[in-house]
Amino acid sequence: MKKIHTILLLSFLIGSLSASSTLLPSGKGVIIRKGETLKYFVFEPKNVSQQKGDIFYLPSLFNNPSESQDLLEQWVEMGFRVISIKHRNLKIEDSLEDLQEVEKLTRIRQEVPIFVAGWSKGGLTALRLLQSEIDFGGRTLKGIVVFAPFIGAALGQFSPDLIHDDPRSKPETNVSFSEIYNLLNNGFAVRNKKQKNIPILAFIPGEDMHVDPSVTLDWVNWRYYLGYEIYPYFCPEGYHEVQHETHNEISNTVQYVTSLFLALAQEGRQADFKDLTSEYFSACRLYSYDSRKIKSLKALKTEPLAP
Repeated sequence: MKKIHTILLLSFLIGSLSASSTLLPSGKGVIIRKGETLKYFVFEPKNVSQQKGDIFYLPSLFNNPSESQDLLEQWVEMGFRVISIKHRNLKIEDSLEDLQEVEKLTRIRQEVPIFVAGWSKGGLTALRLLQSEIDFGGRTLKGIVVFAPFIGAALGQFSPDLIHDDPRSKPETNVSFSEIYNLLNNGFAVRNKKQKNIPILAFIPGEDMHVDPSVTLDWVNWRYYLGYEIYPYFCPEGYHEVQHETHNEISNTVQYVTSLFLALAQEGRQADFKDLTSEYFSACRLYSYDSRKIKSLKALKTEPLAP
């Protein structure tokens, strides 16, 4: 355990001192829908034969992968292939008509695991995967990483229909990115069974102007009570763009902790993660579950939030 911890820390510190380079996609394409285009990008590791897994990265609405370049670069350097999309021109109720190009991305190495990561509304979409038992064609969904997931009071004000138990009831409105939901649904078989054994790493910024962090922490406490394997990191001074804050202590913490989580989960050792604290960084700390809050939520008899 200490070995992988030390190796990751050293490689992270060395990488943070080196000059930043521009991450270029090794593959990209365009999907045509109603005369408009959806761009997707594939970022391959240098040694494809030793690829550790695939990460589907879901940016927020009106954002694109380049705005999270530091994270994507780090994942690629770790040996992951990253698949992401740019959907700046798509509306929230849009859905894709032509999935042929995207579906090609699912016909890939069967032996490597899959991770799903998302920021803001992309994080909400990633969390909705937990509402279904997903068969990735024999591949394993090893974990989910979310940055400032767009759940809670602010989301309800944005669109009340986005908070609902079952994303299949109104997929065009209930899932924040219906095009991503369709991508995952059409690329993989889906069965109706909630998942609790998929580890979740969540970063919750305390200075979030779009999502009430206290509501998000309620969601975390409730998931913990339900038995989900969730590792929440609370960043008191972090903003909604928590993974965009470059070259500061918050960004360093997010990148390091995320890399450690991916490395351990990829090996099926995520249980070791709960014993770690970010001793080298103080900007974000592993959140301690509030037993009193869980008790009060339990008294509601219904789940307060079900993104």
